[in-house]
Amino acid sequence: MDLTQSRPPNNHKIKFLKVGIFFFPLVFIFLIILNKILFGPMNDFYYSFAKEDGPAEYFTSIFYFLSFVFSVKIGITFIKQKKNLFALLYLLFSAIFFFIGFEEISWGQRIFLFETPEYFGENLQNQTNFHNLAIINDYQNDTFFLVCFVGFILWAVFTHSDKLKNKSFTKFFVPPGFLMSYFISVFLFLGMYYFQNRIPISSEGLLFYLFTYPDHEVIEFVLSIGIFIFILSRMIELKNQKRITKLES
Repeated sequence: MDLTQSRPPNNHKIKFLKVGIFFFPLVFIFLIILNKILFGPMNDFYYSFAKEDGPAEYFTSIFYFLSFVFSVKIGITFIKQKKNLFALLYLLFSAIFFFIGFEEISWGQRIFLFETPEYFGENLQNQTNFHNLAIINDYQNDTFFLVCFVGFILWAVFTHSDKLKNKSFTKFFVPPGFLMSYFISVFLFLGMYYFQNRIPISSEGLLFYLFTYPDHEVIEFVLSIGIFIFILSRMIELKNQKRITKLES
């Protein structure tokens, strides 16, 4: 059988889509910074997007819940294929995404309007979540840095090695190049956040302090999109492999 028939259709559209996916976070963050410069670091429009219980936070939660659902589906597929290690890792991913999704909305606290339990009394925002506990909150930026660094290193090592780039692990656990912009943009955004604290405001009143705490919601939003697209693309990869196997048989 001619396996060229198994190639995905509309290759040009797929390439165009990947280009759009790659540039989205770069353009998005550029527009955010431009908005801050022109209208102030916490203008009404930006604050309404980045605030607690704002669109950024809720969409972040939605993307993680979608990643949870698709990760479970991928894990079940790997179980059927008897790839138990891959299945275990994706089910672990699904548990992490499920946890983060509920953390973002404080386990439904502001939806169902229940009071913060005593255990979370030391929560910096008086919310029912773990990531705002003082002992954890201080390490959030470091965690984002680490995730972005690991994502970039995995891509650099596994996709640029002839021995590794065609392996199943690379296909299903290493983010492809068109998603590197999500890791890079978050990394640079955090870098600017740190850098501004080491630059004093000049005597002429130049505005250096562009970044504030609500910007974390934007960082989480961008990263959640990148993770969702990665998980979705791996599910599509599995379906393509299944389709090719049927054609070969």
